[in-house]
Amino acid sequence: MTEKEFLDSIDCKFPYQNILAGKKFIVLGVEISPNAAFAVLHEICRPPLGLGIEQDRLINFLDIWSTCFDHPLVSTLLPLANAIIRRETIPHKAALKAMRAVANHQNQYCALAVVYFSCDDVDNELETLYNQISNCWKQFDVQNI
Repeated sequence: MTEKEFLDSIDCKFPYQNILAGKKFIVLGVEISPNAAFAVLHEICRPPLGLGIEQDRLINFLDIWSTCFDHPLVSTLLPLANAIIRRETIPHKAALKAMRAVANHQNQYCALAVVYFSCDDVDNELETLYNQISNCWKQFDVQNI
């Protein structure tokens, strides 16, 4: 399965009600690519509205995710994902710092999305930085063709 196929298959379709099926999604994402693993993280901390998934279940999935995935950004993103699940707001400066850390990892768009949704971007600073990072990654990809 390609990364794109995986991202399409998981978008708003994570099996929140089934721990074993959820763990399989987590492991598969990790096996495919870091971006796919971060897509799973995004699904865990931002389930579709109206599903009524309990925070404890999401924290359980987050724990499983963090033990299955070894990447330098895990320690940066884990507190943010935890805060998103608990509906806590991350301080603006902490989110900007985390986004800059993600910037060092080419094409980790799903990690960037987790950071983007971790705080209330009232001044559009996060969106501006998100776009700058995205554009830089795109420019880098074009230069390597």
